[in-house]
Amino acid sequence: EYARNVIEISRECGVQPFQVDLGGGWPREREPECRSKEHMMNSNTIEDYAKIVCTGMLEEFNKEGFEIPQLWLEPGRYIAGNIGTLLTSVYVVKDDQEMDYTYTMVDASTYLATLVESQESKNPVLPANKMTQPLVGKTTEIAGPICIPSIWESGATMPALVPNDVLAIMDVGHYAESQASQFNSLPRPATVLVKDGEAELIKRAETVEDVFATQILPERFKKAKAEIEKKNTAKA
Repeated sequence: EYARNVIEISRECGVQPFQVDLGGGWPREREPECRSKEHMMNSNTIEDYAKIVCTGMLEEFNKEGFEIPQLWLEPGRYIAGNIGTLLTSVYVVKDDQEMDYTYTMVDASTYLATLVESQESKNPVLPANKMTQPLVGKTTEIAGPICIPSIWESGATMPALVPNDVLAIMDVGHYAESQASQFNSLPRPATVLVKDGEAELIKRAETVEDVFATQILPERFKKAKAEIEKKNTAKA
């Protein structure tokens, strides 16, 4: 159908395209946006998708005697989607003995990987520094430190977690960094490139000063502040 649309538009406009871009969005090995852990794994490769799509396009072009253009794919999602990992530290662990449930707050909000919010992406969460330790019987809810739920995972089964443990949130290699926000005025983390076991810092972590660096306080507010401080000093 896509090939027929290309042919119809080309003939109607009197233009012969030298290139047809088939676009992106090609699923990767683990696909958190499917919103289901049971169906997250994808056995198809980008070559599989290219073969099926390009074969169908070529058949239609040949059938219509249409000059075959270059066929392009945009495999960025497929290439980069699984390579990013967000490391976050445990802040607080609250244990509800009555409900046999724990709540784990980490220092990374879901606004660092906004597809969790916008598309209900289910990114795997792993206990990075306790991968070989036994799992505890009760489940935990893992959430970020902001004023909305910011749920990374509900009902997660983990080893016994304590503050300063490190969790790895997987598959945040596409869009996460470019869409990450400073929601609730939280600085964004550093970016580290890893190759052959070696880590290289390629973007430093933001500071609180960075968050507010672009904001300008109007002079009238500064004057009002000075007047208030003057009055408080006089009262003291």
